[in-house]
Amino acid sequence: MKITSDLICSRCGGPAKISKTWVEMLETRAGPSKLTYSQIVCLDKKCLAEFNKKLAEDRRKKDELKLRAEEYAKNKKDEAAKRVNLK
Repeated sequence: MKITSDLICSRCGGPAKISKTWVEMLETRAGPSKLTYSQIVCLDKKCLAEFNKKLAEDRRKKDELKLRAEEYAKNKKDEAAKRVNLK
């Protein structure tokens, strides 16, 4: 785990470190592309806790919206099937 002075947290401005790095191969029209990702983590525990809390809330909201969209689509499909059966 690399800690360098040039890594700065974008939320609090404190020092950060690279906690994880991984490589993915992606097929494109021009051929395969190699993508390298790095997960950067703030060293301030309070900042990191706030970030994780916000991330969990965002995931919850996203899941809720996805569930609503699925319910809406199911209801529309059921309504369309009822209309076809009434005719």
